[in-house]
Amino acid sequence: MQAKLRFLSTAFLLLILGLILPTRLAFAAVVPNVVGQAQATAITNITTAGLTYGGNIQQSSVSVPAGAVISQNPAAGINVPVLTPVSLVVSSGAAPPTNIATPNVVGQNQGAAGTAITTAGLIVGAVSLQVNAAPAGTVISQSPAPGALLGPGSPVNLVVSSGPGQVAVPDVRGNLQSTATTTLQNAGLNVTVSNQAQAACLPAVAPVTCIPGTVSALNPAVGTWVDPGTFINISVISPTGAVSAPNVIGLPQNIAINTIQDGGLAVGGVTYEANATVPAGNVISQSVPPGVLIFPNASPPPLYSPSISIVVSTGPNSPADIPVPDVVNQTQSAAIATIQTAGFTIGAVTQQFSATIPAGTVISQSPLAGVLAAPGAAVDLVVSSGTSQPTTVPVPDVVGQPQNTAIAIIQGIGLTIGTITQQTSATVLAGRVISQSPVANIGVALGSPVDIVVSSGTAPPTNVLVPSLVGLFQNDAITAIQGAALTVGAITQAASATVPAGQVISQSPVANISVALGSPVSFVVSSGTVPPTTVPVPNVVGLTQNAAITAIQTAALTVGAITQATSATVPAGTVISQNPVDGINVVLGTPVSFVVSSGTAPPTNIPVPDVVGQPQNTAIAAIQAVALTVGAITPQASATVPAGTVISQSPAAGINVALGSPVNIVVSSGPGQVAVPNVVSLTQAAAITAIQGAGLTIGTITQATSATVAAGSVISQSPVAGISVALGSPVDFVVSSGTAPPTNVLVPNVVNLTQAAAITAIQGVALTVGTITQATSATVPAGSVISQSPVAGISVALGSPVSFVVSTGAASPTNIPVPNVVNLTQAAAIAAIQGVALTVGTITQATSATVPAGSVISQNPAAGINVAIGSPVSFVVSTGASLPTNVLVPNVVGQTQAAAIAAIQSVGLTVTVTTAASFTVPAGAVISQSPVGGISVALGSPVAIVVSTGSVATITVPNVVNLTQAAAIAAIQDAGLTVGAITQAVSATVPKGAVISQTPVAGIKVAPGSAVDIVVSSGTTPPNTVLVPNVVGQTQSAAIAAIQSVGLTVTVTRQVSVTIPVDTVISQNPVGGVSVALGSAVAIVVSGYDEPGVVPNVVGQPQAAAKAAIEAAGFKVGSVTLAVSNTPAGLVISQSPAGGSQVAPGSTVNLTVSSGAAPPPAPVGNIDVPDVIGLNKTAASSVIRSAGLSVGATTQKHDDTAPAGNVIDQSPAAGTKVFAGALVNITVSLGPAGVTTVPDVRGQPEAVAKSNLQNAGFVIGQTLTEPDPAMPLGNVIRTIPAAGTVADTGASIDLIVSAGFSQPQEVTVPNVTNQTVENAREILFATCLCGIGSITVKSDPVIPAGLVSGQVPAANALIGYNTTVNLFVSSGSQAPVKNPNVVGMSLADASATLVNARLKVGFVSRQTSNTVKEGLVISQNPLMTALIPVGWSVNLVVSLGPIPEDPGARPQTQVPAVINKTLAAATADLINAGLRVGFVANQRSETVPVGQVIRQSPQPDATVPVSSRVNLVISFGPYGYGLLSGPAYITNYAGNTVSIINPEINGVVDNLPTGISANGPSGIAVHPDGTKLYVANRPQYGRRAGSLSVIDLAERKVIAIIPVGVAPLGVAINSTGERVFVANEGSSSLSVINTLTNQPFIDLSVPNLGANPFPRGVAAHPNPLQPLVYVTNRTVNSYSDDAQNPYPDQCDALVARPPVNVNPDQCVGSLSILDIDLKTQVGSVAVGLAPEGVAVHPDGMLVYVANSGDRTVSVIETVFNRVIGVITLDEFGGAPQPLIPRGVAVSPDGNRLYVTDGGGNRLFVIDTTANHAIVSIVPVGKKPYGVAVSPDSQRVYVANQNDNTVSIVDGRSNAVIATIPTGLEPWAFGQFVGPLATVAPPTFNPPGSGTVYALGVTVTISSSTPGASIRYTQDGSTPTATTGTLISNGQAVALTPSATTDKVVLKAVAFKDGWADSEVTEATYTLNRLPFLGGGF
Repeated sequence: MQAKLRFLSTAFLLLILGLILPTRLAFAAVVPNVVGQAQATAITNITTAGLTYGGNIQQSSVSVPAGAVISQNPAAGINVPVLTPVSLVVSSGAAPPTNIATPNVVGQNQGAAGTAITTAGLIVGAVSLQVNAAPAGTVISQSPAPGALLGPGSPVNLVVSSGPGQVAVPDVRGNLQSTATTTLQNAGLNVTVSNQAQAACLPAVAPVTCIPGTVSALNPAVGTWVDPGTFINISVISPTGAVSAPNVIGLPQNIAINTIQDGGLAVGGVTYEANATVPAGNVISQSVPPGVLIFPNASPPPLYSPSISIVVSTGPNSPADIPVPDVVNQTQSAAIATIQTAGFTIGAVTQQFSATIPAGTVISQSPLAGVLAAPGAAVDLVVSSGTSQPTTVPVPDVVGQPQNTAIAIIQGIGLTIGTITQQTSATVLAGRVISQSPVANIGVALGSPVDIVVSSGTAPPTNVLVPSLVGLFQNDAITAIQGAALTVGAITQAASATVPAGQVISQSPVANISVALGSPVSFVVSSGTVPPTTVPVPNVVGLTQNAAITAIQTAALTVGAITQATSATVPAGTVISQNPVDGINVVLGTPVSFVVSSGTAPPTNIPVPDVVGQPQNTAIAAIQAVALTVGAITPQASATVPAGTVISQSPAAGINVALGSPVNIVVSSGPGQVAVPNVVSLTQAAAITAIQGAGLTIGTITQATSATVAAGSVISQSPVAGISVALGSPVDFVVSSGTAPPTNVLVPNVVNLTQAAAITAIQGVALTVGTITQATSATVPAGSVISQSPVAGISVALGSPVSFVVSTGAASPTNIPVPNVVNLTQAAAIAAIQGVALTVGTITQATSATVPAGSVISQNPAAGINVAIGSPVSFVVSTGASLPTNVLVPNVVGQTQAAAIAAIQSVGLTVTVTTAASFTVPAGAVISQSPVGGISVALGSPVAIVVSTGSVATITVPNVVNLTQAAAIAAIQDAGLTVGAITQAVSATVPKGAVISQTPVAGIKVAPGSAVDIVVSSGTTPPNTVLVPNVVGQTQSAAIAAIQSVGLTVTVTRQVSVTIPVDTVISQNPVGGVSVALGSAVAIVVSGYDEPGVVPNVVGQPQAAAKAAIEAAGFKVGSVTLAVSNTPAGLVISQSPAGGSQVAPGSTVNLTVSSGAAPPPAPVGNIDVPDVIGLNKTAASSVIRSAGLSVGATTQKHDDTAPAGNVIDQSPAAGTKVFAGALVNITVSLGPAGVTTVPDVRGQPEAVAKSNLQNAGFVIGQTLTEPDPAMPLGNVIRTIPAAGTVADTGASIDLIVSAGFSQPQEVTVPNVTNQTVENAREILFATCLCGIGSITVKSDPVIPAGLVSGQVPAANALIGYNTTVNLFVSSGSQAPVKNPNVVGMSLADASATLVNARLKVGFVSRQTSNTVKEGLVISQNPLMTALIPVGWSVNLVVSLGPIPEDPGARPQTQVPAVINKTLAAATADLINAGLRVGFVANQRSETVPVGQVIRQSPQPDATVPVSSRVNLVISFGPYGYGLLSGPAYITNYAGNTVSIINPEINGVVDNLPTGISANGPSGIAVHPDGTKLYVANRPQYGRRAGSLSVIDLAERKVIAIIPVGVAPLGVAINSTGERVFVANEGSSSLSVINTLTNQPFIDLSVPNLGANPFPRGVAAHPNPLQPLVYVTNRTVNSYSDDAQNPYPDQCDALVARPPVNVNPDQCVGSLSILDIDLKTQVGSVAVGLAPEGVAVHPDGMLVYVANSGDRTVSVIETVFNRVIGVITLDEFGGAPQPLIPRGVAVSPDGNRLYVTDGGGNRLFVIDTTANHAIVSIVPVGKKPYGVAVSPDSQRVYVANQNDNTVSIVDGRSNAVIATIPTGLEPWAFGQFVGPLATVAPPTFNPPGSGTVYALGVTVTISSSTPGASIRYTQDGSTPTATTGTLISNGQAVALTPSATTDKVVLKAVAFKDGWADSEVTEATYTLNRLPFLGGGF
């Protein structure tokens, strides 16, 4: 598969389009406005416009004079086909109208029909003939239809039969679809339509024009003789986005509107007419004929507007006035909907301030509610703008809006209408706004006028010039004539000795004569030097077909169309007729067509085929195939038959009918729409019946009290009555429970009721069911209630529980009565219970003033109840009148049984012991205890412990697949296992009732008693289904009974709840009302817990996985402590409580996480660590820093002796010798346990502050906001109590958070004229946080060049904070000049050219180039064509030519020293030396600050070729968090976190909060030095400003939050790390951030090729000398306005589906190129639809843009900024629909391009070195978005947005090697992979020194990096990762002396896959060759 770039060679195609498209104008006319004109004048104006008079009806009017036009259809200004009828409503004055019902003349002869029409007071209109089986002269049809009401003198058009007989298919090619259809139907033919893509038609051949909406071909072909009624298929040209007008005639108004809107069209308007035959409320006609294709995106303007107006019947009478609805106090949008639904239109919408009415709510209306007005009348609204009046408002964008809509929008925001002018336009529809002044979004004062220019439509010239045809070939001449809107006249031939055959000799009229549009142009075509020969046509009638063909060809003619027809006289196979007829002289080669007999006529009758259930097209073909015709096709809604499928037919299948008879079919339109019935005030049962009777379903039924609606009757419903909804839609309603219930109710008597009846009775009085227990009874039948508590008649609060005991029948021998132990001592009670073979249950204590201490107060069950032997009896023992002493239960989990018993008894508690097997806890140790440790209980309370008996033998799971369900159950139980869930599934292979699958699978070893789930076949048909009952709020037992009663199974989990009573169902899955298969499981969550939960063992797991496991088990993660460990960084070392412990659900589990191996022991330093114990934290920090050391980690803990804030411990200890800058960790006292000092969180982001407060032991109280210009939005201003206050642990802390600037808050614009641009920027930012918008250079005779000469807004104007200020910069007294293009010139020529342009040469750098010759300019900055001041410096890059094969032959330079410099500073030094930055890696350093260079390669002062790369190692700071190599940082949009992925373990090791709530982290960029992360925080809904979080990766914390624009998305950073760029989609801007100050540098507007740009992606040029940024722009936004109205990106995968809410033209995109130094846009390139991601090739020569709307990637070269190719992704691998290219990344080695497919869940891999061939398509997760590549190009990371994962793809094999769970909704849009870490350098043991070793020495070489390998040399060469001797880490090497030297130089390098190689280390060893000679020679 290879993607070949589609190069821009489409000029010819565009030329052809330009020639043929204008001819389309000749087919349309603009409807004139005749409203108010006299009827006769109106008719004249209609016909003058090329339209026809469609008749009138009369209507009384008190305002319009009699005889004048009230309204018209179609409306004025609409583009319609020529000859379209225009109908009128004419005033009859105040008198009643004298409308006439149209008589029915169908079936009469033409004369009689005319008489009937004129007798009725009408006139006969157009009469057309049509071939028909009816006798000639008979009226076949009429228009208007019979019964239609018309005004006197209106025309009635007739179609009259011309009799039966065959007809020739007329040539309608090039005609509009509607014209062609009429022509064919008038010829007695039927029409079907198919579409042909416009691209497939070009180039056009006459008479085909390839204009959208015109016919390109017919089948059967033109000229074919066919029978009347034959179906002719016409191919209609269709561009992308064509929509077929639906047929809504006869439908009710609401269904018609829905049908139009469902087709992606708009409803233009609704008018009303009286009609005697069409029911009131149904559609009479529509403005666009059914089936006509509408092209909303066509150019020139669409023939039909993408809206359809309809005329609705009011019945036989004139439209009656209707009441105006009441919309006061509704929102503006709701009011508009109400008015339009009632049949009125929206008039003027104005705004008014109100202190009582909320903004956006209607204050008043005109006419008032209830006033009677004509349908369609306008209703004006006054809408509240809120309580305060802004001084300025932004001008709205009304371009493209209809004039009336534009006026309403402008007036609606408090502006006025200025001048309205008209102008012709070839692109804007008549009546719509072309332009406005001021332009949109400019802030102006309230009441300011807005001028608009309105289109008057196209105004074609009346005359055109005749084109020159002489010398053109015949086809080209025809194209030229038609392209000039003329017609082709006569074409004749003549011999010519000079003009080649086929070319035009002459023409008439001659070229350049001005003639009227449509005039014919004739021409003469050369036949060459020989005159054209003519021959007579031979007579072939009566010949056989073959003989006829021979005769025609013998006469040097060609055979034309051959058709067949039946004949009773001409034998089959013989010619019946011919065309042309014989004897006519024609030119040689003329075609002769003829008709051949097929013999006698076929039988007159045939059976009707069965087409029910077939698709409509298939049914039509089947009917026509048996010589029948298709009659009426009627659409009908159906909830069971798919849309487009035949529901029924008439006649029925099998009926014998005559040939040609029509067959009528009814076709499903899918689930129909029905009106919601009114059920308000009906009883609940009646309401349910009414809803279900209308084909709808019952939604949610809730109750509410009502003082007016009777209990049990419906109060309200949703949707409201009369709304049209789809069949099967749910209707919710609220049922009255009567007046407000009392707070208390009487307990009902449920004794002797059945259990079910008891539950019903209890719940029926608003009580809940408490505990249900069972007992035997000799008198109460089994299943009936024996007793209840409380007893009947007691008054209790609503919702109180009622418990009862249910009889199990007479007592069996195993049941015994419970003894009475009340008032016995505890010991006597125990003896009494045990004496009757019962057991002692729970013993609790309570105070009692009447029962002596130690005696029983109460018992459960009560005395006398029959219970089973061994049942427990619990009782309450009195402690007397005072409370007992309480003690804390010790934690004995994990102790031996003996130690546990001793511990429990030592605190005065008692012990019960049970045993259980355990695979994890050793035999004899405690598994769990109840109560859990730490609980306070009374002295003497029992503590139950479960002691492990050790592991038990495992059982092998048997194979039960294919066994019957019963046999499977038996096999599982026989094996000592239990049967788990049994579910059903359909299977075509496994018999019904047999097992399809099992879990666990056969052969797995499990513990005894483990559950085995099975899936049982329900056969080939789905199992029976049932509705899941709603059990939420019921007790557990009642819920289980309800679920099991309908044949479902139950699983129960418990959850602690402070609001839901214990044993009550909190939630269920599936929810109630869902239909599921019998036997399905219903999971319920029940409040409370019976047993403590078991803590999972998470030791050894990554921190994120451990957190997930702990939370999944119902616990919370407490403290997380880092500790040095040989365990890989990020894994859990230990936990508390330990795994397997049993603790209360919701308990906290504390973790200790490895921070990785300890660094190598540092050599002892020379600084003594000071003693800071006892000092407060501030003083201690000062002392540490004064000693030249750094403050490390600060931890806090409670201490009863040290005051809060004082240091209680330090590490290293005082007096330890350390190096300068070493870290000193301190532990600070929180004071005594129970009180804590409120930490200082001022200035922190809200989320960070809350986390810090909670970590300090406080809870968060209220969060309040205050405006504060000095504090960033969302950061904490102060706390209550204040920071430093000592408060109780667990106390509530309130936060006061900054709301930013108060609104409105305005400042005065400072005067920045005469300032430099940089000074102006600083002044603006300091004064009003304003940024600079556009910068325009222009001449100024006063202001010196380079200084600001003007500003908008002007100085001293009042503006809001963050407003953009545009600047004018002076170019001095001379006008700015255009920077000339000097690329490709020599340096001398470029310098001369720049000097000639009054510019000068700036900085000149040189680099090698394989494409630009040595000495020529490669690039320039500023870019060519930019306007710059005279004298401005232009920097140049000059080519050194191609890289020589011999590096030594290249120009040389010296490597500068860049150690201890930042990446930016190092880059600048290297560029000055003619070098480039190479590979950048990270390494920890105790001495070099974070972000500075530790090491460089080559070393300083080395001599290397020019343009060589210098690799840098950057410090990641001292030891702390584990340093990761090539980590991936994933923004989780819905989780508000950034996940950190460690490639070593392919897992998440940390999740960092971004510090902003309600703002999802989206775009991301890693600083090139790897030390910082930049994350765009995008508001999750709405047009709100976002921010940029700066995260310090060394400390993993947010260090700054920077305000940016609205809805930020893309983030990029330049190669030096000095600038961060943020694309703000909602504010059409690019925020540029200075990374040194973390302050906004500038906010640039992002212009676009179209209106309203929405920037998305951003990328920076990799060359530090090219300050260019590339931004992708869309013309439709992709963010949601609110949480309830998610706004999906409507442009994604646009070509894969019809447009829904957007036209393709709205999705065009561009790539903006901005120069950050010039602070302006320097280029814009048109790319594909809906561009998203953008990436720059590492060599800076190409830019790639992923176009999500058309499945392509645009390739742009960066020298001239032009598209050089397009990679079309769906040409490969049969790509599914839709395909949405989103993220794009280039591998650092430049060899691969990666594109994510958000529609097909794939990653496209493209080879950039092989003509951009697609080399692999990799399946990844759901909806992939961001993609990035590791620095070594070996790993590709893809963020999968919809399944919360990241796919890791091997860059070599293109295979997914891991899929990692992350946070919620990962986006990771940007470059999110950090640098590699360097392997620790090898060390030698013993080290090289002056020691002399006898004969040899063994040296161990090792690196402290786990998993590293080592290569070494001892021959003086330098080892690399691929050269030298390979050994394992820590392996010993034996060194021996050679015969020539006693010194060995050992060099070594350490390396590891996925890491950067270490530096090369070396050591020299001296070896004694002659040890026995005393060391001498």
